[in-house]
Amino acid sequence: MSTDEQEWATLEAVLGIAGVQVTGWQYQGTHTIRVRVKSKNEMGVCPDCSKVCTQEHDVGHEQLVPDLPMSGKRCWLIYRPRRYGCKRYERTFVERVGWKSPDKTCYELKERFREIFNTQFAYDEAKAKLDDWMTQAIATGFSAMKTFV
Repeated sequence: MSTDEQEWATLEAVLGIAGVQVTGWQYQGTHTIRVRVKSKNEMGVCPDCSKVCTQEHDVGHEQLVPDLPMSGKRCWLIYRPRRYGCKRYERTFVERVGWKSPDKTCYELKERFREIFNTQFAYDEAKAKLDDWMTQAIATGFSAMKTFV
């Protein structure tokens, strides 16, 4: 196993996201880590006919997915979803991955919220952070958060 592969395996273990393979990483400035990932799934399920498709068509545009901080640094996952071809409907669709769901994003926001209250802030600073947190939580589309508005 090469040094890069050892580092990637370590990052996979630290991330703890099932079905994700790390393919690279880099620091961005002094406060951010970007981890390049791909899904380990070798197939997709057509959203129209529910048939399993293994014919990979291409990959989508690069997406930045926020993750929990790592070693005190903000962590972003760089992900390019694969597109699969459905022979029955003769069209393509993007793979669906559970780790990119609104529930996962809300979990990350909850962890950030916990950080806010485990640290001593002045009232105005805490209020600003809480307002930012609520805005992000509502933006995930997680319907339970809309009751707080």
